[in-house]
Amino acid sequence: MKRTCCLTISQSRIKIFSNMQRGHAKFYTMKYFYTTMMAVAALFMCLQLSAQDQQLTLKDCVWMNPAIYPQRMVNPQWIPGTDVYTYQENDSLMKVNAADGKARVLLTLDRLNSLMVADGHDSLRSFPSITWKTMEAFYFLRNNSVFLCTPSENSIQRKNNWTDEAENPDLCPVGFSMAYTKGNNLYISKEGNETALTADAEEGISNGSSRVARNEFGIEKGTFWSPNGRYLAFYRMDERCVTPYPLVDISGRIAEVTNTSYPMAGMPSHKVMLGIYDTQTGQLVFAETEKESEQYLTMVSWDPSEKFIYIGILNREQNHLRVNKYDAETGAYIQTLYEERDEQYVEPESPLYFSDKISGKFIVKSYRDGFDHFYLYDTEGKLIQQLTRGEWDDNAILGFDKKGKTLFYTSRKESPLEEHVYALDMKTLLSTRLTPQHGMHTAILSSTGKYFMDMFTSTDVCREYQLLDNEGTIIRTLLENKDPLKNYATGQYGLLTLEANDSTPLYCRLIKPASFDPAKKYPVFFYVYGGPHSQLVSDSWLAGAGLFDLYMAQKGYVVFTMDNRGTNFRGADFEQAIHRNLGT
Repeated sequence: MKRTCCLTISQSRIKIFSNMQRGHAKFYTMKYFYTTMMAVAALFMCLQLSAQDQQLTLKDCVWMNPAIYPQRMVNPQWIPGTDVYTYQENDSLMKVNAADGKARVLLTLDRLNSLMVADGHDSLRSFPSITWKTMEAFYFLRNNSVFLCTPSENSIQRKNNWTDEAENPDLCPVGFSMAYTKGNNLYISKEGNETALTADAEEGISNGSSRVARNEFGIEKGTFWSPNGRYLAFYRMDERCVTPYPLVDISGRIAEVTNTSYPMAGMPSHKVMLGIYDTQTGQLVFAETEKESEQYLTMVSWDPSEKFIYIGILNREQNHLRVNKYDAETGAYIQTLYEERDEQYVEPESPLYFSDKISGKFIVKSYRDGFDHFYLYDTEGKLIQQLTRGEWDDNAILGFDKKGKTLFYTSRKESPLEEHVYALDMKTLLSTRLTPQHGMHTAILSSTGKYFMDMFTSTDVCREYQLLDNEGTIIRTLLENKDPLKNYATGQYGLLTLEANDSTPLYCRLIKPASFDPAKKYPVFFYVYGGPHSQLVSDSWLAGAGLFDLYMAQKGYVVFTMDNRGTNFRGADFEQAIHRNLGT
C-alpha cells in the first residue's frame, strides 16, 4: 500500500517576498516565515516517502530494466606496456594516465566514421568494442570484418573479412586470421580468403564446436590458436554412437520435436579428438589421445614456443586426470606431466598459465589438497612448489609485476562470501590483501603490474570502480553509483548464517516485505539450487539477489535463499558432499 500525504498550506502564508523594489524585499513576520518553512519541509518529506514506494514490475525483472541497475564503465582496459587505460564514454574513446588521472578524448565516433568512410567502409552507428593490440593501435569487429585503427596516424585498415554463415568465430589477434564453423566443418579466413580445414559430411560429426562435454570442465569454445598464430587446435566430436534424445518445442501452436545427442548414464558417450592444423604447411594431425574410447579432453594449453600442446585427459568416471604433453607438429604423445585422482571426482577447469616472467614453467590450479590453490611446475612435469595453501579457495590469476617477483590473484581467503585481490611474494610465498573494502572485487591488472582497476560491490555498495596501486593504496575513484533502487519499496534484505547439525555454517539471504510485521505470519518463497558452481549468497549488492526475489518480497513473501552443501568456494569436502547424493 502506498504511503500518501495531503498537506494544505494557507496561500497567505507562503508569500515570503512582496513588493520587490530597488533590490529590497519586505518580509512578513518571522512567525509566518518559520511556519512556511516547516510546511515546505513536511511536504518534501511526504514526497520523499511517496517516491520510495515505487514498485518493481515483472517486466523490470525479466527484461532487466537498465534504469534500475548500477552503471558500468564501458570496456575499461589497459594499453599494453603502459600505465594508461581507456574506456568508452558516450560516443568517445577516453584515455587516462593512471599517474595523474587526467582524461582526454582519444577518438570520437565522428572521427572514426570519417576514417571508415575514407577507406571505403560503411559508417558505424555506435562506438565499437575495441581491443588494444599495441601501444598505438587497437582492433574491433564489425560486419564480419576486423579493422585495425591507429588514432595517432589517423589510419584504419580492414585486415580480414568472412562469410555471413560463420558460427563459433575465434579471432587470432596476431595476424587477424579468423577461425569459424559452417555446418559441421571448420574454416579459416585470412585476408578475406577462406580455407576449409575439414570436410566431414556425415551427420553426428562436428569440428570446432563449443558443445564438447556440454561446456563442462571449463570448456567454453572449440578452437585454440597458438600464441603466434601458426597452429589452430580444435575439437572433433563424433556423436554417431550416442542415442538421440527428443526435445519438444511447445512455443508454437503445434509442438515440434528435435533430437539432440545426450549420453545417458551407462550408455555410449561421444568421442572427442583434438586436431592440430598448421597454417604454414596446411598439414592436419590429431593428438594421440585415444587410450580410452570415452574420455574428456580439457585444459587445452599452448606452450609459448608453439612446439608443444598440453591436454588434460579425464576419464568418463571423472576421477582420474592425466595432463599430457604432445608434439604440435606431429601430434605425438611425449609425456604425462602429472596425474590427479580423487574418490569422488576431479574437476579440471582452467588451462595452464604461462608467462614470460616464469620462463619454462607454468602455474596450474588444483583441488588436490582439499582447496583450490596454485601450483608451480616446470614443462617437464616437475612440481617446483605449491604457491598458495590454506582452508580457502583461490580463484583467478591476474598477472605478474614487471620483474616477476609478485603474482597477483583473486581469492576467497577472507570469506567464502567475499573475493579480494592479493599479492603473492614468489620468494617468501607470503600473500598480502590489496582490496580494503569488504565485498566482491573484480580487477584488471596493468601489463606493468603497477596498477589495477577494481570493480567492487558489497551489501553497502551497489557498484564502484577504483584505481589502486600494487600495494593496495586507493589512488582515486573512477565511477561511483547511487543506489538505483532507492525510490523502490525493495523490502529489508541481509545476510545471515545458520548452523547445520554438525555445526557447519551455512550462509543464507533473507528478504522481508517492506512493511514487515514480526507479529504476523508470511508465506515463504524458498529459492535454492545447491549444486556445484552455484553460489547464490554473497557480500554483494542485494546480497546476490535478483530483482525477481525483490519482486516476490514486494508481493508479500519472505524470500529465503541458502547455499547448502554442494555449492562452491567452500573447499572440496563441502562441494563433494552431494556426490551421488544430490537432492537428498
